[in-house]
Amino acid sequence: MDKQPSKTFIKKVQLISDDHPAFKKFLLRYKTKKEKDVVYDKLVKKKSAVMGYLLELSVRHWVKNSGFCLDEKIISWEQIDEGKCSKLFKELDYVLLKDKIHFIGEVKVSSTANGNVPVACKQLTASKELLSKIVNAMTLQIIRIDLNFNNPTEPFDEFNPDFLKVKFRDYEWNETKFKLLYLNAQDVFNYGVQNKIIKSPEIFQPAVYETELLHNRRQSNNELKEKRKLQVEVTAINEIENINSDIKQLERKIFLADIKINLSEKGWAHLPNANEEEFKIITDFIGNNIEQLNPIDNFCERTNGFCTDSPTTKFISFYNDKEEIEIKLLDAELIYLRLPIEQGHELQNIEFTSQSDNISFPLFNRFPTRKFSYSNKLARQTDSDNISLKQFEHVINKSEPTKVLLKPTGILIIDNHRIFHQRNLSTDNLKRKIILDIL
Repeated sequence: MDKQPSKTFIKKVQLISDDHPAFKKFLLRYKTKKEKDVVYDKLVKKKSAVMGYLLELSVRHWVKNSGFCLDEKIISWEQIDEGKCSKLFKELDYVLLKDKIHFIGEVKVSSTANGNVPVACKQLTASKELLSKIVNAMTLQIIRIDLNFNNPTEPFDEFNPDFLKVKFRDYEWNETKFKLLYLNAQDVFNYGVQNKIIKSPEIFQPAVYETELLHNRRQSNNELKEKRKLQVEVTAINEIENINSDIKQLERKIFLADIKINLSEKGWAHLPNANEEEFKIITDFIGNNIEQLNPIDNFCERTNGFCTDSPTTKFISFYNDKEEIEIKLLDAELIYLRLPIEQGHELQNIEFTSQSDNISFPLFNRFPTRKFSYSNKLARQTDSDNISLKQFEHVINKSEPTKVLLKPTGILIIDNHRIFHQRNLSTDNLKRKIILDIL
């Protein structure tokens, strides 16, 4: 006899707050020992992900100011499978109760064409099925925030600081009705800054830049797929040659775009194999035709530790045509984010002075984007006992550097405004280009 599929029973459905003892106990099962970003209380991620988290925080504040937001936004229930009972939880982005109707909301921040709306629909459909056991009337709301607002898929809905006055549009998915709000990320960001939810507004433009890069790469990838389809369909020799030429150009375009994406997300890009001609093409592309300078002798001799180059230098690129060399890198962004907010901002008041040309420059510039310039040998005497500087250097000393083994024909490009570097060999073994910052 075939075994009958077991039935699943749901009981004791509740809406609880996130400080409920049962939910807090549940979260302990997933607690890790990984270091967290003390500014955002999230694992350190790429800029677009951090920006998404801050926009979600801004929306929650916006919704809460409506006066109808409930603290209880965790669905709790017991589920029985094959006689085994499990206590389960599902967190909603927000729950409003107005005129005896529960408004259940999901917030999605994305730069993709569909904005993760189908994912939100699935999540809300599952939530509705659970809550229908205890709630009589529900409205399912989706707030889609588009980081790629320079390339919208449709007209944006109007943002209103009063959440109750915004107009959601009707939306249907799998015969289930939803209310959808499609917002420009700039509007939500402005609200977050004005209400002091976002305390580091300088990260917005880099996040938008990163989003544009990802959007352009997606477009190129789609175009490449179409060209490859044509490649197997056409028969005329001249058409095949044209398509092959287009494919080659698109592959080069995607290759170069990936370098910029790596520089945006990590602050450095490593290409194991290239030739000198490709080195020139890559550095010209990264520099956007900004002036290229010849290598500077005795690079990095001013300190035995980590440092950056001249503050006017945006990118440094290395090409190795001799024996392999190990280069150590530290991401100043991650060091900065592990400092308390007050100490991080204090870094703006710490200056270094170049003895050769008597130019002073701050360790940290916030606007228009974050920029770090550092050398522990060039600090002003007046800053030698600065607590924030000492803490910053303490984090540097405790941080594990990334080690890049640059083999012959390898290229390394680093963002000098973000990456601290250290090497154990002189630059005589490397061909080097500096790309200036024109800002």
